[in-house]
Amino acid sequence: MEQAAVRQPVREEAVKVGTPPEQTHSLQDLYEMISQRAYELFEARAYEHGHDLDDWLRAEAELLHPVHPKIHHTVNTITVRAELPGFRADQIQVSVEPWRMTLTGKKESDESKKTARDTITERRLGQVFRLLELLTEGPLEHVFRVVELPVEIEPSKVTAWLRDDVLEVVLPKVEKLEANLKLKAARQEPAALPLARS
Repeated sequence: MEQAAVRQPVREEAVKVGTPPEQTHSLQDLYEMISQRAYELFEARAYEHGHDLDDWLRAEAELLHPVHPKIHHTVNTITVRAELPGFRADQIQVSVEPWRMTLTGKKESDESKKTARDTITERRLGQVFRLLELLTEGPLEHVFRVVELPVEIEPSKVTAWLRDDVLEVVLPKVEKLEANLKLKAARQEPAALPLARS
């Protein structure tokens, strides 16, 4: 006799949707964190120049949770889905503009899981570099992603939900855009010109 699989209830929470000015402070903090880590990488190489981009990308990879959004179009909406394991809805911010969506998030980590340790990374030319590392257990704690949208959307009508670690953002398209695109396409089609006879 087979047992029916016990289905876990769906965990669904609304996610705050705002505009870019609301996120300016958190984005600045994130930028400063990445800058600081990139500089630490630069220091660890004894200030060797020429690796700025590598340092920045490595710092992003160390500090940010990778987000790979899937975008689905319908006639009236764009739906963006992204897996965000371990994040709660109150830790995620969706910011929208007519042509762009920005996703930011920060997990509040349990202080008991953090430990600090001092390490001496290198000795060069008699200098000692000390690096204070904050070690965390578990997944990365920050998320940041900008999605450029292919059509204009109505920022005031956007909704976002977190369902079982999957963020779903529904972005309604601007209604007038459909008609404007058809009109613009019709205007761009070259009209048949009569051939001149000589």
